[in-house]
Amino acid sequence: MLLRVALDVEQIGVTRLELPPDIDDPERAVVALREQTKLIITGMADSSAAGFVDLVGHVGAPDKFGWKAIEYRPPGGNDTRLIELHFVEIAEFTAINSLPTMTNDIAQGVAGYPLPVSLTGKGESTMLAFLAALAAGGHVCVGTRMSGGEPRQNVALAAKIGGIARLAGRTALGGPAARRLLRLG
Repeated sequence: MLLRVALDVEQIGVTRLELPPDIDDPERAVVALREQTKLIITGMADSSAAGFVDLVGHVGAPDKFGWKAIEYRPPGGNDTRLIELHFVEIAEFTAINSLPTMTNDIAQGVAGYPLPVSLTGKGESTMLAFLAALAAGGHVCVGTRMSGGEPRQNVALAAKIGGIARLAGRTALGGPAARRLLRLG
């Protein structure tokens, strides 16, 4: 099932796949994924997959706005390669008059951050948050860790994000370009 999802999402422009934390045999899964795709494979630091993936993530505590920073680095390395900001919709942003403030804050945060930013999130405002991040030069990440749901739902969500990216004038990087951006060789 994981390989089928990986093949499907790669076809629609996804460049990074995070392994689910409950995967039975992470080494075998990574080998299979690398044989069949050009995806960047990530896992969380507390996962059994941490020794086999391209990047290992560590989740920070939420800030006062409900954002969580997720820092990624190569296994065994110290240099951070990508900061992923997890957008958690908060009550003020659900009111229509707060949406311009939210999009402005996201766009300024992405544009002003010194490293590449990938935004994740959940809630009704997420699509607008993704559009703001993409328009400001950021990246987006979808998947079960961020949004919950079944793998097929995440494929559909990735396709929707691809459409939003095109509206923002952005095209998917593709695996090799994403590897260059993240200095993964």
